[in-house]
Amino acid sequence: MLDFRLQKTFAIGDKVRFLAIFDVWNVLNTGTVEYWASHNMSNDLYKAPEWYLYPRRLQIGFKLQF
Repeated sequence: MLDFRLQKTFAIGDKVRFLAIFDVWNVLNTGTVEYWASHNMSNDLYKAPEWYLYPRRLQIGFKLQF
């Protein structure tokens, strides 16, 4: 799994900064299982996937600091 963040800061005057943020989670889009329902071999749910990794996600954010 590979996550990536790109951030750029812009100065507005002496005390104010504007930040543009771009995040990408799961860049390689791996579809792996994170959790198994059971690790007990005598259970019917042995090695049944319970939770998968989310597919590739993008987020764009802005921040104003003063």
